[in-house]
Amino acid sequence: MNPGKSPVAPQHRNVTPLRIVLPMASLLLAGCIFGSSGGSSSNDSDDGSGTASSSLGQGDAEMITDVITRTFEGPGTLRFSWRLDADDADPSPNMAVHVNGSEVSRVEGSSDWQTRTFVVPEGEAEIEWHSEHVRWDDSEDRAQGHYARLNEVEFSAGVVERPAQVFPSGARYWSELYPSDAPNQDIMIGPNQVVIMDEPEVSIRSLMIHGQLLFQDQDAHLETHWIHVHGSNAKLELGTRERPLASDIRITFNDPRRVYRELLEEDEDAGLPRGQALWHVDADGEREARTDFGNYKTLMVMGGGTLSVYSESAMKRTWTQLDEPAEPGDTSLLLTSSTGWQPGDRIALAPTGFIATEAEDFTIESVQGRRIYLDRAVTYPRSGHVEYYRDGSDELRELDLRAEVALLSRNIVFEGDDSSVDHNYGVHTMYMYPSTVNISGLELRHCGQQGSQGRYCSHWHRPYVDNMEAIYARAEFKAMWDRYEGPGKPDEMPSTNVERWRLYTVNNNGRNMYVQLGEDDRQQMDQWLIDSIDATGDYIRNSSVHSSFQRAVNLHGTTGVVVDNNVGYDISNHAFVFAEDGTEFGNTLSRNLAMLVHNVLDPEKTAFLRRQIRVPGTDQRASPCFERRAVTIPQTSSCQEEDKVGAFWGENPFNTLRGNVAAGVTERGTGFFNSAAFVGRARWDDERGLYRMYSGNSNQNQASAMWPRDWEDWEIVAPAPMIFEDNRAHTISWVDGEVARGPADGNIYPPQTRGMGFFFRGFRGDGAAIGPGDFVLRNIQAYGLQDHGVWIENDQIVDGCVIASSYKRAIVLTGSNDNSGVRNCALVGDAESPQLQRSGNDVRNMFYAFAPNYGRSSDSFHPFIHDTVIYNHAGGLLTPSGPGMNEDSLMDVRNVDVVE
Repeated sequence: MNPGKSPVAPQHRNVTPLRIVLPMASLLLAGCIFGSSGGSSSNDSDDGSGTASSSLGQGDAEMITDVITRTFEGPGTLRFSWRLDADDADPSPNMAVHVNGSEVSRVEGSSDWQTRTFVVPEGEAEIEWHSEHVRWDDSEDRAQGHYARLNEVEFSAGVVERPAQVFPSGARYWSELYPSDAPNQDIMIGPNQVVIMDEPEVSIRSLMIHGQLLFQDQDAHLETHWIHVHGSNAKLELGTRERPLASDIRITFNDPRRVYRELLEEDEDAGLPRGQALWHVDADGEREARTDFGNYKTLMVMGGGTLSVYSESAMKRTWTQLDEPAEPGDTSLLLTSSTGWQPGDRIALAPTGFIATEAEDFTIESVQGRRIYLDRAVTYPRSGHVEYYRDGSDELRELDLRAEVALLSRNIVFEGDDSSVDHNYGVHTMYMYPSTVNISGLELRHCGQQGSQGRYCSHWHRPYVDNMEAIYARAEFKAMWDRYEGPGKPDEMPSTNVERWRLYTVNNNGRNMYVQLGEDDRQQMDQWLIDSIDATGDYIRNSSVHSSFQRAVNLHGTTGVVVDNNVGYDISNHAFVFAEDGTEFGNTLSRNLAMLVHNVLDPEKTAFLRRQIRVPGTDQRASPCFERRAVTIPQTSSCQEEDKVGAFWGENPFNTLRGNVAAGVTERGTGFFNSAAFVGRARWDDERGLYRMYSGNSNQNQASAMWPRDWEDWEIVAPAPMIFEDNRAHTISWVDGEVARGPADGNIYPPQTRGMGFFFRGFRGDGAAIGPGDFVLRNIQAYGLQDHGVWIENDQIVDGCVIASSYKRAIVLTGSNDNSGVRNCALVGDAESPQLQRSGNDVRNMFYAFAPNYGRSSDSFHPFIHDTVIYNHAGGLLTPSGPGMNEDSLMDVRNVDVVE
């Protein structure tokens, strides 16, 4: 401790965070640039320039974001022109425009002047033009180099003028080609066909799209069992970035078939372990036992197909926060931001205490500025203020306790039918290699299929094995095949992906092309594998997923996907999965809100139940995990740890998570859970300064002909860094309905790693050194936790945090090295919010601010805590003690104050 440092009292008040605007002398925006046609505008800047400059992001490289901001009163039409000049730079410059916080258009790389037109929703709308890695510049004599220009900005208030929809020549209308009411008919759009949906109501059995189906901007409702978008010419288009749709369009998936699970305590054949049967129910209610999870109620995009969804509702704010507390009986809410929300929109209000199920949803009855009026009264109290605490470096750190408020409704909807609720079996989507998927402003509801592997609401699915068909089809590969004369080569190319995969690179006995061919061919094969999971350019933005029976957004076997500014509400199982398998890297999750995430404690609701799948009375068996890898933590009942659900969950740290919020997880779930599949799958390469990965498991006891036992036979490069910053977790329940303290102080790891704000398992490759500075959690916040605030392990660091109102320990560190610790933090016992106050004299003695080792670590474990202030903790700083620790096991404590 540092007794010479004066205690720092917490500061709190009801505030809207300050918007810091730094004018740039080199950028003078004249009135001719921001012209107005009958509209009103307001300006956030202190000097009238309307610019904000030089916002630095975390990571290895400095990122400069230059922002121009204007506020208009909608409805109206916004027009502007912009251009970007850039030489070869890494990262490349780009420009984007945000309406009410939602990105609706982007330019990457050099461009000539381009004109954009958008219809701004009713109410006050905040418009931001972002220029990243290059500043806005209005110089007329700039001939070359990096610059972005914005010109001819015009807002026409009260005028709604949308660009005309342009369809390809030769397009035909649906009404000319197909029936509108044929619930038993299968429709196929051929590869050379372009069809425009012009019918308001269509009911068919199935829809196979090899050509194009384009929705025009009119209200429409399509009902079908399933839709497949298949082939390089295939496209399902509901709006474009340049021309989003304003009409109400719904696609309802109404397939009566389903799959359900039955647990088998004893197999019929003596000596076999417990199992599970998957029963497929057909349209007539007849059932059949199989080992697969079916493919019912599905939208699939594959074989080079394209899905394009752009709605005007993307320009409504996805989520905001309360600007004042809400009390039981209130029928209105004051928000911090302009939203564009309108009467009839549905919203969800997050909890701000300890109980996740206090989340509520409402319908908006009316809107007056930033105040919205609700269809019913608020049931539970909500916080509406921000508290500030000083860390040990005297920096002011924010604890944002304002309840989040999220928009659920959008004007384009994919949904399961009403019967989906009867069996928790809704629509699922799969976006497979080499598809292209761009989604902005979509509502997904009654989606996901509980207990079924791979059946999620919004699902990128690109595992290496499943990409083999496309790789084998390449002409370059066929030429390579002809050169391959190694052992085990069949007379013909393999016909299944698993067989292709084994001969391609992972046959256990070295009888594969990867080993037999030369170094140039191996590098080419590596590149094909990287390309097959590279989904750069794909994204889901400004969308909502709610009433989900299994997950919200799931990334499997991908790199480069952007998941930005979305809401997941009332979600069963992990909500946002950024790395399902452990081979995913370089994906970005930013500004997403997960609210009311339900943990999965019932084995029948667990998709990856650790029991063999079998067909009763037969010899048919299947692995409980499609990855066929061993369960890394044997005590869990699920191969993907679904019994300790994370609002944000993944098995590879080398992705970007920035500005996300976990706002309520039930029944022993976790806010942010970084799992352990990465263990044993990677090795740090000092020479190249990056990790080498493989898709498989090095567990020598696992009998599987599908995966390699020697990872060095095949390596995949994962150059993406881990970026984890500005994320917040709160209201993580151990027991819903009461504020429980969680388990006793015994060793809870494993298996009871639950009820935490942030959980990071140690990411160590086999015998490998950790890459320099890889595992840093920056500027995180957590409160309202019925167990721990943060758990970190070897070689992990928390740099900047406020952790408050956790029942046991704010920070827990385990490990065997001295590379773990905490710096620049405020660790708070009870926050000032009334919802987080607890009664009883013994309450404060239940938790400690900092708990190294937890009685498990070796004598060499010397964690650090630097530049930190501990508030309201009766236990104060917990020194190392317990089994495995002795007086040589000292912490590195520097500049730490304790304020009772």
